[in-house]
Amino acid sequence: MLKRKVLVKGINNLSDARYCAGMGVNFICFDLDPNNKNTLPFEKIKEIKNWLVGISIGVDISNFEGTEKVDLKEIEPDFLIVNDNQVDWMGDEIPFFIENSNDKSSAGNVIVKDIDENQYGSLTDKHYVENRWDENSISQLLLKDQPFGIVLQGGDESRPGFSDYGDLMEILELLED
Repeated sequence: MLKRKVLVKGINNLSDARYCAGMGVNFICFDLDPNNKNTLPFEKIKEIKNWLVGISIGVDISNFEGTEKVDLKEIEPDFLIVNDNQVDWMGDEIPFFIENSNDKSSAGNVIVKDIDENQYGSLTDKHYVENRWDENSISQLLLKDQPFGIVLQGGDESRPGFSDYGDLMEILELLED
C-alpha cells in the first residue's frame, strides 16, 4: 500500500500499467490528445484495461477544445481528466479530475500543477499535485502530514515488455508503506 493516493498519467504501454497496478497505484490514465505521439488507439487501451484488476483506469480529454464531447462508450473509463470548460457537461455519470482548475472547491478532484510546498497547507484530499517529483521532494513530503495525492508520469518501453520504469519506480518505492 502507498502512503499517498497516486495518479499516473500518460500511460502508453502494458508494462507501466501492470507495474502501477502491482505497486498499488490508485489511478492510471491514458491521454487521448490526438496531437500527442503517445496516444493509443481505443482498441489498445481496451486491451491493456483487460489485463488489469484493482486499479481505476481513466482517460485524459483535457486537451480537447471547448466543450467538445468524446464518445467513450468503447473504453468505458472509470474516470476522466477534463478542463474547466468541460465540467458543465460532465454530470454525475462518471467521476472526474479537473486539470489546472482555477476553482479549488469544485465537485471533482483537482490536479494542481507546479506549486511550491508553501502552498501545500491549503490543499485537501481532493487535490492531486503534479510537480517534478524526485527522491528528495517525495522524502520531504512524507515528513509532513498532508492530505493530498500526487500525480506522476508514465514512461516509454524500450521494446514491448521491457521498461526500466525510471523515476516512476524510484518514487513509488519511496511511497510504499
